[in-house]
Amino acid sequence: PAEFGTGDYINGMLSVIGGVLLVFEQHSMRALYGYGSENDPWVMKKVAGKYGGLTGTMQGTLAPTFLSDQGITLLSGTEKFGDFNDDVISDNVHDELMALKDMAVGSVVIQGKGQYRLFFSNGTAYVVSFKGKELRGITKTSYPVSVAAVSNQAERIQSPQGTFVRTGDVFFGSSNGFVYQLDTGHSHDDEEAVYILGTPPLHLGSTRQNKRWREAFFEIDVEGGEEGSLKMRPDFRLFREDYPEALDRDVDSPLSGGRYDLDNWDEVYYSSGYSDGQSPARIDGTSPAVSFIFYLQSSTAAPITIKSITLRYANRGEVKE
Repeated sequence: PAEFGTGDYINGMLSVIGGVLLVFEQHSMRALYGYGSENDPWVMKKVAGKYGGLTGTMQGTLAPTFLSDQGITLLSGTEKFGDFNDDVISDNVHDELMALKDMAVGSVVIQGKGQYRLFFSNGTAYVVSFKGKELRGITKTSYPVSVAAVSNQAERIQSPQGTFVRTGDVFFGSSNGFVYQLDTGHSHDDEEAVYILGTPPLHLGSTRQNKRWREAFFEIDVEGGEEGSLKMRPDFRLFREDYPEALDRDVDSPLSGGRYDLDNWDEVYYSSGYSDGQSPARIDGTSPAVSFIFYLQSSTAAPITIKSITLRYANRGEVKE
């Protein structure tokens, strides 16, 4: 037997590839190597000395991922067996996460979707999406009830190709006494769900060239081939304040039709019936770049995916200082 003292509170442990056990403390992180044999004794090595992992946030199905005092952190193996590099991947939402970190209650991995989901007691959740090992984005979600505990049904599957983990339904318990199932239906417990999506500025290779924007074509996939529509508004600002302002981007409080004057938004219609798979929308503005804000509020609409945006425009003169 072997005994190691860490001198700190242990918030969790995680078994990772290579027979290594990661030990997450309050302010540091260690790795336990070996098999306890004469030829391969137990060895404890410090991985990080400035921060550890917060209770309930450690997941290892995609890669060791957890919430630390620095943000959402990803561990990756180095060329030297058993060594790790750490990478904070949440810089864009750092301040929000730091304000919430003491309310973290749990996390899950949805392997089939390449997602790490982090939950907080006030109903806030962050979805971190990966494609393979590449970070694709971080999405903030707010549930209308508090979150007390999170669980997903995972099973280990043996196949000729090896062993893999299949994640199933995800549930969370609330302080109101109810248990909620996620990723089912198209509503929040029969309440309308609100979706808002903004693209980065699309400058098509030049932030110095003014462009006259005329039309946009959106390639949209919809679950089940349903028809429908969503609100869209173009935004012609790019680093400067003298271009027309299309939308107040302050979304700290709940969205509502009155707040954003949704009747004045453009309508984008989508349907599996479009022969070229694209939904057209007229846009009218002049600027070096254009971005788009999409809005959908519904309790019945099926999930949609905006796969691509094709723009029709004409070049104008260069931007003058």
